[in-house]
Amino acid sequence: MYNNCCGAALFRRRCWEEGGGFDEKLKEGHEDWDFWISVTSKGWLVHTINEPLYYYRISYDSRNFKNNKRHAEHVRNLVKKHKEIYIKYIEEVVYLEEVARRNAYEVENSEAYKIGKVLIKPLSFLKKIIILK
Repeated sequence: MYNNCCGAALFRRRCWEEGGGFDEKLKEGHEDWDFWISVTSKGWLVHTINEPLYYYRISYDSRNFKNNKRHAEHVRNLVKKHKEIYIKYIEEVVYLEEVARRNAYEVENSEAYKIGKVLIKPLSFLKKIIILK
């Protein structure tokens, strides 16, 4: 459901070749996600090192930030392209989405979240003013 692989991934050349590399038609992003779906559907295993090993800067002018409004459309296109994989794992996908939705609901309705939201509101306003300049 989510692209859990990062841009600093290391993989074998054979993995790249079997996965078909990045789809150059995906000029607005998600080519890495598309690649990892292809790779894992070919039986390759992905391992994550759960510690920060580099700094990933996000710019407000970046392609990914600008195209974030079309994220849902991009995900729809990935599902269409890799329909057989999504169908194979649909039960798990729906289950995990429901768990995530429930967890988000519980967090957003917690007293700590509500207090934090009130406390951070002035800072969010200042951030918007600074970024717009």
